[in-house]
Amino acid sequence: LGPRVTNIEEFNWPLTQLRRRWGGTESEAYTAKLDLTREFDFGGRPVELKFGGMYADRNKFDEETLFDIRAADIAAAGLPTTFAAIANDEGYLGELPLGYAFRYHESGRARALVDQAIASGRGSFSTERAYDVTETIAAAYVMGTAKFDWGNVIAGARVERTTNEGEAPFENGVARAEIDDTLVFPSVHVNWDLNDDMKLRLSFNTGAARPDYDELAPSLDVDDVNETASGGNPNATPERAWGFDAYYEWYLPPRGILSAGVFYKKVTDVLFSGLTRLGPVAFPDGIDRSDYVLSTTVNGGDGEITGFELAYQQPAELLVERLGWPSWLGGFGLQANVTLTDSEATTPNGRTVPLPGTSDAVYNAIVYYEKYGFSARLSYQFRTDWLSGVSEAGILSSNGGDTYWRQDGELDFSMRYTFSERFEWFFDAANLTDGPGRRFVSDPTYTIEYEEFGRRFLTGVRVGL
Repeated sequence: LGPRVTNIEEFNWPLTQLRRRWGGTESEAYTAKLDLTREFDFGGRPVELKFGGMYADRNKFDEETLFDIRAADIAAAGLPTTFAAIANDEGYLGELPLGYAFRYHESGRARALVDQAIASGRGSFSTERAYDVTETIAAAYVMGTAKFDWGNVIAGARVERTTNEGEAPFENGVARAEIDDTLVFPSVHVNWDLNDDMKLRLSFNTGAARPDYDELAPSLDVDDVNETASGGNPNATPERAWGFDAYYEWYLPPRGILSAGVFYKKVTDVLFSGLTRLGPVAFPDGIDRSDYVLSTTVNGGDGEITGFELAYQQPAELLVERLGWPSWLGGFGLQANVTLTDSEATTPNGRTVPLPGTSDAVYNAIVYYEKYGFSARLSYQFRTDWLSGVSEAGILSSNGGDTYWRQDGELDFSMRYTFSERFEWFFDAANLTDGPGRRFVSDPTYTIEYEEFGRRFLTGVRVGL
């Protein structure tokens, strides 16, 4: 069997290829808006009518330059071919006993080796464009506000037409896709003044969540042997929602508020990260790949979410005055809210799971001080586990199970002092508890990712001109 290798650098792994990519994505966006307002009486009631439109055009493309040098040119250029050329001077930093030794690569030395290869005049350069996608949105809306003795009613609708055109290189040609979509979003809001300090708000609302426009580009990495692909999904449709809200608000002097509300939303075509069929994409080589398995963003079935929200905000100013305490204590205050939800969604394979990205409970609490130009905030946020991906989001199942992000909490602190209208000092401290980000499959004991981000501190001054 030969001698036991105790250092991986003892293996004979000569350098056979060296590559560098640089570049990235660029985007341009243009938006034009027009809003008009007219006020008039209707049946003796004052009515305000607003209407207008918007046109947006945005383009995003990913273009990279690739340098590639292979074994023959590496040898001709006299470049070093062992790992020692890019290794750092430190050994393994972990505590797990491996039974062998190794060094980490040093990014600076790796870049220097590539620079040396480029300077040799050997190797080749090429330009690759991963995708080029353009989205245009033409929208128009009308909204009317009718005022009554007890409050007001706001009703309206928005119409959006979206066109997405994308292309991406494939082999010796270009794959193209175009999607046109028109959506209508009606809404009605009732604001009822129970008295001078209390309000009841009722609403019917609609909305949609589209895949990011670059996720709709036909950018593909195709494997003809296994008949699979990964990349964008031009066939993904918007996730649509409609729902009802009911909120009670009690305004407390001097600047406080207590609110409680319930909400319900029905969602259709829920978006998941998963697997589907590639569908009709025009490839320049003429091969029909519509049945290939595509790893991308896919639509599932319907979903819904029901929830309750409670919020409270109150400065201590009035309490301090009534108790006769020193006035500087009036700068303290409290903000807190809690949201409890119950949700479900249907995957493309018909399973019922929680709505992706939704926690059963979210808590926020802030203790603050604001007085004499000085402000400080200590805030804590906590959310329970939430679904990030399912094991069978399309036509195939992956091993393991559904993927979740583990519950987490974060403690942040910030301070500000305003010396004048144009000069302010600030200090921010984030993630003071240094909580990790953890991802698991099916059960929290099956951790697949554990990452610590560390505490972050930032201080400086802002100067207004």
